[in-house]
Amino acid sequence: MTKEKVFSVEMKPSYLCCQDCVMCPYPEKSPDMTMSWEEIEKNLEFIRENFEFERFDFSGGEPTVYKHFFDILEWFKKNLPQVLVNIHTNGIRFSDEEFARKASGHNLRCFVSFHAPTEEVNQKITQRKNHFEKLVLGLSNLTKYNIPIFIDVVLTKINQDKLNELNKALSSFPVKYIEYRLAHLTNKKNLDVYKPDIIGLKEKVIESFKSLSISNVHVRIEHFPNCFFNPGKLKFKDDNYKIIFFDKKNQLRMYGRGHDFESAIAEDKFYKCFKKDEKCVECVFNGECKGIEKEYLEDLKKQKKEIKPIKKDIETLVKLNM
Repeated sequence: MTKEKVFSVEMKPSYLCCQDCVMCPYPEKSPDMTMSWEEIEKNLEFIRENFEFERFDFSGGEPTVYKHFFDILEWFKKNLPQVLVNIHTNGIRFSDEEFARKASGHNLRCFVSFHAPTEEVNQKITQRKNHFEKLVLGLSNLTKYNIPIFIDVVLTKINQDKLNELNKALSSFPVKYIEYRLAHLTNKKNLDVYKPDIIGLKEKVIESFKSLSISNVHVRIEHFPNCFFNPGKLKFKDDNYKIIFFDKKNQLRMYGRGHDFESAIAEDKFYKCFKKDEKCVECVFNGECKGIEKEYLEDLKKQKKEIKPIKKDIETLVKLNM
């Protein structure tokens, strides 16, 4: 049987978390949405039989608080040892050195959420006390056991003026990759608390990028349109690949509509809430750019900072920016 080749498989076995971040797009953390081991195994066997992939993204919620966390790692070690497992984590459980040591015996790397440079700022974002110290200890343990560290920064109103401080806080760790993600606006409850100033944010990110480039840290940008920054200067995440995504919420919804198991594992449709300007059809990046969330696009238009299509080829742009 010919397997379908996909970039990645992403699984959210649970939405439970030890934090309550103000910008979290999954504010409902019901235990009813947690998969049993039997459900997990059924999914894993299905993707092994039907898809060819090189990376598995294990997220949530917080994946490290899921009770079958190590069972999943062991399953991959036994059945698909060549697949790289990406753990999308807040890093807190790795403050336990034994937990980090045990995880190091698997083919994985950690994408660690690091949204604040201090305990005070971290507490405003995560709504948890004393978690910043645990996060730093978690990074130390990941470093000690040679688990690759990738940093994920969600850009919000709370931290957008503190990016250089955040870079300095990370400078003592072997971080070679940082991804800046514009906050997703699904969580309407706390919108006034975390929604960043899209115009002011631009200069802050560029300033941070300049300081990181000196340290040879790779910076990638997500949830921004390609024209928002100077092309050739910042690397955008390439989202033109297929990701197979599954969680219990999606499968329950699909089952409820009478669909079979196969149709309940779907291609990720995260960007369906993104919009483009009418002028985007003129842009050389139109075919690969997803645009930006509707609320941000409206903010840009209100401030007369409309998205302008890029009409020059990228090679010319890179030369101009050198």
